[in-house]
Amino acid sequence: MLAAPVAEIVEQLRGAGLSAVTDPRNAHPPCALVLPRTVTPRTACTSRVGIEILLIAPGVGNGDALAWLDQALSAAWHALPVRWPAQLVEWISPHTGTPLLAWSLERDTDMTTTTRPMEA
Repeated sequence: MLAAPVAEIVEQLRGAGLSAVTDPRNAHPPCALVLPRTVTPRTACTSRVGIEILLIAPGVGNGDALAWLDQALSAAWHALPVRWPAQLVEWISPHTGTPLLAWSLERDTDMTTTTRPMEA
């Protein structure tokens, strides 16, 4: 259910020249990490999915990292529609424990569901 919209965004980002992954364990900056965050039912057959896109810089806020963030943000905005504003956040690398700068972008997309929510 969530795999299709996430995979579509990954492909759009890759088409824009960014390395993009869906698993934080595979995130080796500089890269984009694409994660589903929310699902809101709209009808019996459709839901709105909120997806977070983290554009994670290499290095710890140095000039190279800031230059990459500028380029990555421009590439992502040209590749796909996202909600404004972009937020600058710290992402903790699971490999090193180092806090790295990242743009946090959000995108909403619709998806067709084939199953209904479980009833309580």
